[in-house]
Formats: sequence, C-alpha cells, structure tokens
Amino acid sequence: MNITLTPSPMAGHITLPPSKSVAHRHFFLAALSGKPAQFKIATLSDDLRATLNAVGALGMEHHIEKGVLRLMPKNKQTKATVDCIESASTLRMAMMILPTQIPDIRFTGKASLFARPMDEGITYLKNRGVEVHIEKDAIITRNTYTPESTAMSGKITSQFITGAMLAATTASEPVTITVREKTSAPYLHMTEEIIKEWSIRIKGDIICSGELTAPAPLITIEEDRSHAAYFHAANALGAEIIMKNISGESLQGDDAFPELLRQMKEGKTVDLTFHPDLLMPLAVAATKTGGVMTGVERLRYKESDRIATTREMLTALSIESSYESDIFTVSPGRVKGGTIHTGGDHRIAFAAAILASVADGPVTVMESQCVEKSWPDFWNTIKTLGEDNR
Repeated sequence: MNITLTPSPMAGHITLPPSKSVAHRHFFLAALSGKPAQFKIATLSDDLRATLNAVGALGMEHHIEKGVLRLMPKNKQTKATVDCIESASTLRMAMMILPTQIPDIRFTGKASLFARPMDEGITYLKNRGVEVHIEKDAIITRNTYTPESTAMSGKITSQFITGAMLAATTASEPVTITVREKTSAPYLHMTEEIIKEWSIRIKGDIICSGELTAPAPLITIEEDRSHAAYFHAANALGAEIIMKNISGESLQGDDAFPELLRQMKEGKTVDLTFHPDLLMPLAVAATKTGGVMTGVERLRYKESDRIATTREMLTALSIESSYESDIFTVSPGRVKGGTIHTGGDHRIAFAAAILASVADGPVTVMESQCVEKSWPDFWNTIKTLGEDNR
C-alpha cells in the first residue's frame, strides 16, 4: 500500500502509542510468573501481538477490552509454533525464554525477520544443549535448558541479553550475567528496573532468586518516547503539536531526544551510541539546521539498513547527506516533493511523514502499511494533525 501526502502544516493534540520495549518485558514476566495480570494499554501493534503469541505458548491467554489487556494462565504447551511476525525483539527474547520451559518450538515470521543477526542467540542455546535448526523462514529449537551464569556481548543487540535476564528470574539459584560491550546500556537498564518492579532483586550483575509478583493490579504501559521524537522533530520544523500522554521521567533511552536535539542545534556532533534509532528524527530536524551524528553503525542491522534508507529518503526529497567513518552528516536545505521507498521500515515512514508536512510538493510513501509494526493508527494521527490546522 502506498500513500501520498500533500504538504500541510501540522498542529493539534495527539496520543502516543504504548512503548513496545516496556510492554515486551512486562508481558514476558507476567507469563513467567504464571499468575493473572492486567495492563492498561491503548493499542496493540504487530510487534506486541507477536509477543502475545509467545506468551501464549508459555501458558497465558489474552483478552483486550476497553483499553485493558488481561493475561490469564492456561495450559502450557510442550510443543509450540510461535509467529513472531516481524518483531526481532520478540524473537530474540523468546529464543532465550521459551526453551527454558518448552522442549519443541518452531519460531516463524516474515522472511525479512530471519535475515537479521541471530547468531549470538543460536550459539548461546547450542552451548547449553539446545538443538537449533535453521530454515529460511523459521528457527526450530529442541530440548530445554536451565538458566545459568554467563557472559554475553551487547555489541550488535541487547535483546538476547534481555531475554536471558528475564529467563533468569525463574531460576532457583542466583544467576550472574556479565555483559561485554554495553552499546545498548539504556535498554539493559530498562530490563533491570522492570525486573525489580516484579519483586526480583538485582545486585550488580547478579539476578537473585525470588517470586515474580506483579507491581500493580493494573500495570500502565507508558507511552513510546521513540515515537515522540518524530513529533519533537516536527515542532522543530515549525509544527505545533502537543503530545497529551507524555508525563514524568521514563526508563526509555530515547527520552533523551530533546537534549540531543539541543546539542545538534548548537552545532555539536551528537553521539547516538546509546540511541541509534534517533538518527531518523534527528535527520528530519537537521533538514532545517544541519546536523552531524555518530555512533549509528548498528542501524545497518535493523528492519532495513537504516543508514542507507535514511540517506535515500533525504536524497529523494532533495536534501544532501553523507556517511563516512561512522559520521552521518545532513546539510540544511529546502525539502522537495518526491517518492520514498521505506524498505518496509516503520521508522523511515514516520520520518517521511514529518518531512512531507514541510515539502514543496506531494510526498508518496511506498509500503506505508509498515507502520502497523509499531503504530497502527499512525496515518490517522498524521491526517488529524493536518486537518486540525486548516
């Protein structure tokens, strides 16, 4: 599906979707607890549906009504097929968690999902006696393993580490997980804090044994600060958008966007080592001010090669950019109309939509349905912002 956007100033109030990162962790911990849990959550994206598929295999059925998601224990499966759709977070965490309890699992999903780096998780499982079979569009595991102390690398992704940490909450003895190359430190900090919310103590690298207990009768999933960044960027381009449900501090590392935007406006080189996904909204704002960013090489292994697709998007809209030696540079310029090939990447679609509002001609976004991955109502939100300013 393609969508063509007519330039229109954006203004109005929006409600952000729930944080996928926060929700993934809570859903898995609820399933590992084996107890009923309730969540206040406005919408379910494809990625969250993928995680609900995974917790279903762990013995939790779900129902959502009037913004409340209920997880209820049922019979745990001994043989399961888990559709991870296109969620690398779900697949990587589930690969660490489900084989501790289910001896025969087939992880499926879109073919593009299995093109993403999975070697670290596969090696981890094989070293613990789990058989792993790789197919074009599936990963199959056989046998179970017991969580144990280990050392893991976070150079490419922290999601396998998070999965191992979540799995360790069910161990009968303390588990030490030593992390090398903490390039995803904010996400690991989020994992630690959410585990603590579920009444499991963490001392340094040691996850203590204990009983998982829900932090509240109704757990609120906070709004997604990564998504908020695009509308901060829009405001930097002249929009007048109020995000109604942002409040207080957040565990999400991408809450750093306003500070990083300030640095960029001051002409500083912005280090995105801990926040690589903020390249796209910063690049949007940089079309007005110019900007230099570093620490983004990991973006090559996302839903698309985000370094390449971000540059292609900017070029299609007549904005000059360059990438060399881990330095991404955007030159300020006049945004023109054009056609954006998202590569099926939701974040490229978000960035294109914001730039379309200030372009001098129509912008067509190819494969626009990719936003279903994280924000099913995104295009309606964009439409409303344009209408509110007429």
